[in-house]
Amino acid sequence: MHTRRLGIALLCCLCCLALGVPVARAGDPGEELRTAAGAGDVERVRALLASGVAVDAPARHGQTALFFAAGEGHLEVARLLLEHGANADVHDGFFGQSAVDVALQAGNRELVRLLLDRGAEGVMAVLETAVAQDDLELARMALATGRLEPLDLAAARRESQGSSQALRDLLAAATAAPRQHPPHQPGAEKLRQAAGLYKTGSGAPGLTVSVRGEGLEVQFPASPEKIALSAVTPDRFDSADGRLSIRFGGRGGLIEWLVFNRDGERAFLSLSAEEPAPLRAATVPTPAAPAPADPARPWPQFRGPGAGGVGDGQGAPASWNVATGEGVRFKTPIPGTGLASPIVWGDRIYVATAVSAKGETALRIGLYGDTDSIEDRSEHSFRLYALETAGGKVVWEREVHRGVPGALRHLKSSLANSTPVTDGERIVVLFGAVGKLAAYDRAGTLLWQRDIGILDSNDPQSGTAEWGHAASPILAGDRVIVQADRRRDSFLAAYRLTDGTEIWRVARSEPSTWSTPTLVTSPAGEELVVNGPTIRGYDPKSGAELWRLGPNSEVVVSTPQA
Repeated sequence: MHTRRLGIALLCCLCCLALGVPVARAGDPGEELRTAAGAGDVERVRALLASGVAVDAPARHGQTALFFAAGEGHLEVARLLLEHGANADVHDGFFGQSAVDVALQAGNRELVRLLLDRGAEGVMAVLETAVAQDDLELARMALATGRLEPLDLAAARRESQGSSQALRDLLAAATAAPRQHPPHQPGAEKLRQAAGLYKTGSGAPGLTVSVRGEGLEVQFPASPEKIALSAVTPDRFDSADGRLSIRFGGRGGLIEWLVFNRDGERAFLSLSAEEPAPLRAATVPTPAAPAPADPARPWPQFRGPGAGGVGDGQGAPASWNVATGEGVRFKTPIPGTGLASPIVWGDRIYVATAVSAKGETALRIGLYGDTDSIEDRSEHSFRLYALETAGGKVVWEREVHRGVPGALRHLKSSLANSTPVTDGERIVVLFGAVGKLAAYDRAGTLLWQRDIGILDSNDPQSGTAEWGHAASPILAGDRVIVQADRRRDSFLAAYRLTDGTEIWRVARSEPSTWSTPTLVTSPAGEELVVNGPTIRGYDPKSGAELWRLGPNSEVVVSTPQA
């Protein structure tokens, strides 16, 4: 059980890193207050409150200034906000964390005490942390609230077997009484979402949940008994005898897991998807001579034709070594930093880059929780290159724009993330950080350029540091399609390929995303499939929305594929 608690704690820490400290949006007083609170700026918070800014002005997922102050451990800011009537029991609506949860992770026990004194829920989280850390003071803090329930105390006693004698004695002497909760009636959809098979981390069945009238019933493996449960809160169901309590949770209002407490024995279980069909046994084919390469085909956009990412028959090497030159036709240096993919048409390769005047080329890949931006506001040169496919010689280089970027990038991103697109005659390139969409011909002559507005893509969950726009333009016949999901005022638009005239633009309610749209041919005709927290289909001719599907992830990167 201690291992499970540690796993949950690490996950919560990563969630807090993802939520981050908000960055103020111009003209949004609530965001200014949340930013000041997260930064620990007491005087700025006081001034904003005095000017009439609502103390509980929420971010996208309900986080308030108090939530961000608690997450950064700023006790004095939290005290000031509470004095002005802030809700001590504020929760993040996506991950479900409370102010108490993030204050615990910040390690500020006085802030935790303050929140509990103001009536915030989360007593069991405090006691659980106390047991995990063998922290006598935290345990006393939780017990002093008088809000601990018998099953929670039983679980703490069971899980403290490896703790100090002082903590075990404290828990043994403690008492707890059932709390009275107002009646709660869950909706039919909530009950339906909760039903299913829940499994342990190793994949073993844990228990089965079914709908029973206006409540639920559960059945444990190897037991014929079905235990009826009634709703106590929107996410908690208890048995009538008080021996079993289940709390459901998940991201974005979904149910993805549960924690059950049965006579003090607790376990975390994940909702299982349908069992996959058994895999067929693999057969080893007889080695054959390499198939002859097909005639060269264009690779005109991000992920190639139809965003399929398939280049069969093109003779691409299965392995290569840049250091030794094995499998490498050429190597051509390109200045700056650019994560845009190269595209190929005939004897030309096209690639985009952004060159910082201060020479900033930092790029850190891999898995880590740092959400910060690269603070490079120097002048940049945004460029498009054309190279020969045969030897990599630079045929031409064009500076699309020179200026200070209007948006920053993440440490693993660049200011040239969007892959160009071509029909063989025209090459279209997009630089979101300066809002420039431009088209060139094969000779490098500028055909047109449009200012479509700065595409400042940031953490969509809390408005934290900017990460850099990445969606690539695609072609739909004679139209250039741009998915411009950003900090606010997101849109999808079509521009005429020949002269850049805007043909249509539709507003989108989505926050920042990094997905490229896909053109799909269906029995009803062509559709634009656009990813986001809600997946949508659009008519490429008019921009009219045809259908939608959701909910989806909040941080959307993947490109749809038919």
